Amino acid sequence: MGGSYVAPSLNGEGQPLYTAINCGARKLNSTSQSGQWKTWEGPRSDAEQQLVNDLCKAKGG
Repeated sequence: MGGSYVAPSLNGEGQPLYTAINCGARKLNSTSQSGQWKTWEGPRSDAEQQLVNDLCKAKGG
């Protein structure tokens, strides 16, 4: 989705993965272990909801 914010990180095994947040849609996405993007979904947990809220507030979205 255009306008998404993407952050790189590492999983527990040291493999790279990415998390993306789209403030307009209020959805998250992440890459699988093979590096492929999954589907966009709404926050499922309180922690995911807080992550979306905090990032979008900081970015003015």
